[in-house]
Amino acid sequence: MDVAIIGAGVAGLACAKELNRFGIIPTVYEKRNKMDISYMHSMAVLNIYHNNRDALDILKRKYDVDIKPLGPIKCIETYSAHKSAAIKGNLGYYFLRGEAEKSVINQISRGINAKINYNMTVDIEKIKDKFDYVVVATGEESIPKRLNLWEEIIATWTRGSIVIGDLPENTLRVWLGTPDVGSGYACQVPIDTHKACIFLILPYSNKEEAEYHWEKFLFSNRIEYHILYNFEQRLNAGLLSKHTMENILFVGNSGGFLDPLLGSGFFNAVATGTLAARALVGKLNYERAIMPYQKQQEYLSTLRSAYDKLQYKDLDKIVAAMGTYPVKNLIYSQHMDEFKLLSLLVRLFDDSGD
Repeated sequence: MDVAIIGAGVAGLACAKELNRFGIIPTVYEKRNKMDISYMHSMAVLNIYHNNRDALDILKRKYDVDIKPLGPIKCIETYSAHKSAAIKGNLGYYFLRGEAEKSVINQISRGINAKINYNMTVDIEKIKDKFDYVVVATGEESIPKRLNLWEEIIATWTRGSIVIGDLPENTLRVWLGTPDVGSGYACQVPIDTHKACIFLILPYSNKEEAEYHWEKFLFSNRIEYHILYNFEQRLNAGLLSKHTMENILFVGNSGGFLDPLLGSGFFNAVATGTLAARALVGKLNYERAIMPYQKQQEYLSTLRSAYDKLQYKDLDKIVAAMGTYPVKNLIYSQHMDEFKLLSLLVRLFDDSGD
């Protein structure tokens, strides 16, 4: 079986890794000159996406991907315009992206047997006739959009920095519902006790607007860490009408699996890349296997729309509620869908009218 994978990011490499398990050596096309982004930054994977079950255990047990994190997330601090709340526990993990040895890309790529072609941009219409199957894992929407499969939910611009300072250990910080972040959010993800990644994801904006809000965010929150370097990225989230077309499968962000609420996509990229490989060898039906992730994306899309309608005072109420014992108790429970809880809070305060 001849399989082409377009994109050597997380989803593409997860697919290649799984194909190797069945004796298939794929051909990978990557438009960049390397497998991952050139700059280093950290990212978080939260257990709340999985009913508070350990996300890394799920990746290893269900998808045979063993990733070592930089550390656990033991505390999430959330800030709105006038309120704050802290949740503590085994909440997730943080990881490294980029060229560093400990990055998730380098961990996934170890031992992969694939013909990787760098600096290669391919035409989907031409390449699909040269291979038995093509897996689209470019991390963006250009190919599904060209094939009229893409429905955009939200377009964002990310502005961030890697900083050095006196940082809280194993703590994720989130800012939302403040004038400087608008309908977006800002996040501080640790790298170690003296280094962190701080970024602002701003929806419905351009580069200049993101830069303005970024400077405003740093100033209003008195963030005065030493900046090592800056980064920026355009990132769009959407849904696909279908995830297979002829001999083409769509995975990761290209498959519409980027979270439209918080902008995370790592777990879904690993999962859908692996499931696509299993589908190619006849182990499962891809559309059926990804249905839970598709439903989650649709749910998050609805939640994103509701979130955009909230005012600052509404988000103050939500953050205040997150700090109360009953809500914390629900968040820690493995029997509560945290997104349904958040949706309930969002709808409650969106409809309150006061």
